[in-house]
Amino acid sequence: MTTARSCRAFPVAALVAVALAVATLIALGAATPAQADTIHRSYVYQGAKYKIEADYNDDDDDGPRGWYLEAEYRGPVNKKKTSYTIPKSFKITYKGKKRTVHVKEIGDRAFYKLTKVKKVTCKANIDSIGDKAFYGCKNLKIFNASKAAITSVGDRAFYKCKKLTTFRSKNYRINEIGREAFYGCSKLKSLPKLTAIDYTDDDDDDYECEIGTKAFYGCKALKSVTVRLRSYELLVRGGAFENCTALSKVKLEGSDGDVHLSAKAFHNCGKLRAIEGLGKLESLGLRANSLEGTPLQGKVTGFNRNPYI
Repeated sequence: MTTARSCRAFPVAALVAVALAVATLIALGAATPAQADTIHRSYVYQGAKYKIEADYNDDDDDGPRGWYLEAEYRGPVNKKKTSYTIPKSFKITYKGKKRTVHVKEIGDRAFYKLTKVKKVTCKANIDSIGDKAFYGCKNLKIFNASKAAITSVGDRAFYKCKKLTTFRSKNYRINEIGREAFYGCSKLKSLPKLTAIDYTDDDDDDYECEIGTKAFYGCKALKSVTVRLRSYELLVRGGAFENCTALSKVKLEGSDGDVHLSAKAFHNCGKLRAIEGLGKLESLGLRANSLEGTPLQGKVTGFNRNPYI
């Protein structure tokens, strides 16, 4: 009888032990979350709103152990100013300590239809600009983020910013420009040099530069575009540079890359007489009307130098 009771009791004791172990693991996991937790959705600092997230790093390979805080700039409180500066960082108290919050993004619709803004200056750290961030800022002339490594510009980010002449950020960082991002920016004169290298992705096969549909439609003052390929891909979506009537130079840096031009990619770019670097490409794919309305129409055709495809 004693043996039977012991046999019956053992599974119960084992289950209790397992339950305690699971509870301990859950508690430990909660103390060091795998993903960032939002700690403020509308934090106000020096007249601007931020969304702040905290992430705990417990892996020495990913940098110093401890809490890392970053913020998304969500827009000014006072919407009547003509000039704004987005800081590199600021400090808040979190879990009993003063910690640095790194400002990493300009959020969706951050300056949406703020018609009085003329100039926005970004300190370092900003790496992305959200959808419609400056949509309809019809008096915006200068966006200066010369020290920021911006990698992506969202859909309609600067849509119809008709007075925008200057967009500055670090060269060879932007690899994604969204749909109609600079649509109708008729006074935009130049761009930072683009890249097909994705600084946030570990999969070499997916590296590419994508310029979205009608991204620069009607940018009549834009004169040149440079993209560094380094064996990766450039995707130019439909109408991306349509009606860029001053565009005379497209330069493809690197070698062995692949370029894909969608319908009307450079339609009506009457001054575009050459695309530098075509001779080094692995492949060029284009539609019959990709270069329609340019001196290159009928002179440039698609090819593929890879014998295995």
